[in-house]
Amino acid sequence: MALSLAERDRRYVEIRKLMSANEIGCLLVAGRGDHVSRGNIRYITDNGIICREQYCILPPEGSALTITTQQTQIAANVEIKEEWVSEFLITPNDPAAAAKHVAESLLKYAKGGKVGIVGMQDISVPVYEAVRSHIGERLVDATWIFNQVREIKSAEEIESVRKSTAAADKAYSLIRDIAKPGLSDYEVWGEVDRSLAISGCCYAMNLIDFTGETMNLALPWGEKMKAGSTFALELIPAYDGYYTEIPAMLPVSEDYPEKIAKMVEVWKLANREAQSALKPGSTIADINAAIQGVVKEHGYYYPWRSGHGVGLDCVEGFNLNDKRQMSFKPGMVFTLHPGVYEPNNPTGPGFAMGYTYLLTESGCERLNKFVAVPE
Repeated sequence: MALSLAERDRRYVEIRKLMSANEIGCLLVAGRGDHVSRGNIRYITDNGIICREQYCILPPEGSALTITTQQTQIAANVEIKEEWVSEFLITPNDPAAAAKHVAESLLKYAKGGKVGIVGMQDISVPVYEAVRSHIGERLVDATWIFNQVREIKSAEEIESVRKSTAAADKAYSLIRDIAKPGLSDYEVWGEVDRSLAISGCCYAMNLIDFTGETMNLALPWGEKMKAGSTFALELIPAYDGYYTEIPAMLPVSEDYPEKIAKMVEVWKLANREAQSALKPGSTIADINAAIQGVVKEHGYYYPWRSGHGVGLDCVEGFNLNDKRQMSFKPGMVFTLHPGVYEPNNPTGPGFAMGYTYLLTESGCERLNKFVAVPE
């Protein structure tokens, strides 16, 4: 909760410029308490969603209004910032009554022009139907507005991402130091959570795989590190709500198994090619071509995405397997994690790894200081 009022005002100005240009008089912003749907709400309230669905109204002037259910009232009241949120409206827990309450609250501020929904994929059917019945044809999907303004990070946002990456680096270094045969995924999970909490991270979406020589990441379930094998972690902590992502496969002993060691060398080449291609104006297609060209040349393949945008959601804005010709711009923050797998075997053995980057005027800056393998 460290963002300034100047940052709040910057966001409001950019959002309202687009609202005005598109004759949108009011926004209903929807979000949910998970790692891929809370970002839009946090962007205008500086307040994280703890659970269930939540809504905000952004009127043409003044601060946002938060609408939430009684079940999340206490937690939200603890976090709320009066400078960011002018009013806090409590809805009944009953879905139909809550939907009606949201619609009626919105109608007070939707005095003219269109009403935009931000987060169309996150709004519940009852709330959408209730709003639609009150607003009618004036209701439009305005998710694109937040997609556009959140794409380029401000100096304050980048500073939060740097703190998030530092927390992930610290946790990875700790786990690498204690790795040994017999250590369970539950033990590692606990150490990671403790380290991230001490670093000030408010939440995290971490994944783990101790089955050996694979990157089939999931929650812990009792596997243990095996001598002569590997273990995989994907740490995705958030500091001030801003995520970083660093997936890595590390050897339990000093060296990777021979099969994985060969993949590591190919990954180094693919990662180097991708970083060289990352500059203002380069496209998703350019980066995919750089990665896949190296991987295929060496007789391997990688069927999954090789990265994506990060920010107030852990997957934000784009995926590095999209067919869109989206161009990279200075100020964009993203994770790049190429992978190398045996042909036609998407569950492994395989190797994937990556870091979080900031695109600059001259190229890309790797924000993580932890280096899993020397490049």
